[in-house]
Amino acid sequence: MTMTKNIQHSFMDTIEQAVDDSLARGLVHQFTDDEFLDGRSISLQSRDCVNFGSCSYLGLERHPALIEGVTQAVQRFGTQFALSRTYVSLGLYQELESLFQAMFRQPVVVTASTTLGHISALPVLIRQGDAIILDHQVHASVQSAAQSLRAEGIPIHIIRHNDMKTLEKQIQHLKTKHQHIWYLADGVYSMYGDVAPLAELVALLDTYDQLHLYIDDAHGMSWIGPQGVGYVRSRIAHHPRMVLAVSLCKAFASAGGALVFPNEEMASKVRKCGSTLIFSGPIQPPMLGAAVASARLHASGAIEQYQQELRALVKHTNQRIAEWGLPQFQVADTPLFFIPIGKIHITLNVIQRVLEDGFYTNTAVFPATPMQKGGMRFTINRNLTRDDIDQLLERLACHYPAALIEAGSSYREVARAFKIPEFAVKTPMYAMA
Repeated sequence: MTMTKNIQHSFMDTIEQAVDDSLARGLVHQFTDDEFLDGRSISLQSRDCVNFGSCSYLGLERHPALIEGVTQAVQRFGTQFALSRTYVSLGLYQELESLFQAMFRQPVVVTASTTLGHISALPVLIRQGDAIILDHQVHASVQSAAQSLRAEGIPIHIIRHNDMKTLEKQIQHLKTKHQHIWYLADGVYSMYGDVAPLAELVALLDTYDQLHLYIDDAHGMSWIGPQGVGYVRSRIAHHPRMVLAVSLCKAFASAGGALVFPNEEMASKVRKCGSTLIFSGPIQPPMLGAAVASARLHASGAIEQYQQELRALVKHTNQRIAEWGLPQFQVADTPLFFIPIGKIHITLNVIQRVLEDGFYTNTAVFPATPMQKGGMRFTINRNLTRDDIDQLLERLACHYPAALIEAGSSYREVARAFKIPEFAVKTPMYAMA
């Protein structure tokens, strides 16, 4: 017990040190100075920055239809509706779930957040006699909800990220011991911006009747797929043993989450027994109004043009990254990018340099990534321009090699740590003078 406590304390100490280092550089726990937000830029400590940290990928947060949805909901229902959904839900909930059921063509339960959805669903769906397999990079909210089941005696196994060979070996090992085997993964991974190997997962589902897939597509919602059904459903049909979680807080531009089930029996069980559906508050009227307005916008087909515009920006970003010779953990057609750097202090140095040039990006370091595998995480949204992207990547190409040299690291060391092909950044000529 003492050893376990010591490990926990050491873990927390490491996290605190990483946060303290980031705080000292002005990279985290910041507040905007803006009196008005346009979706493209933010002001931090009186410094105007192009915002490459927003997950509002389609840039809908200032869409007139959503603002009108908020306004009408507040005028009609006030700022809050203070009742558990077990007792009474605001009528807008019924409309929202109907719109989602039409969108996904499956039973849907709307939750106050994606995280609260996981906490409701997993303890209801996963029972005694089952086993859990986690992808190493599955979102922390999924991992936390799953870990709560360990006390119930549910065994939890973790495999390397997207390692389908190891997943199948684990399934084969567990299938004689457990009634159901649940694999928990993301559709689009929130740190690396890469995607789940969905075709391989479907093949495994079709091969092993005991396998169930619980997949979080929070970062895939809206920006891809018919009516914005997201990355997972744009690539595969809803498998009879798949539960899909999505977020309404990112590209959907409102608040809350939704769970999409393969059948009504499963949806009903979670609706009746999910702890956060019983004991937590609902989405409040203003954001519920925004969610209904966004769902109507998605159903109208109007977002198709927005999706195309975003795809063009993502394609441009990938092209410019390649032209500068900058590394990527994995090249993907998602609006979430990860530039591998390595050790925490080098990562923070690069991001601080870029911030001082007027570009806000996210730190992606331990515990969100493995200790020696930190990097710059940045996102593309429809409010940005190609010129914004070009300027960010030019400054990154300037600072990246300088920070590595300063720390005694190298391109080869980064490539070895992340197991990616060797690379060489093309430093701008002015930076070499």
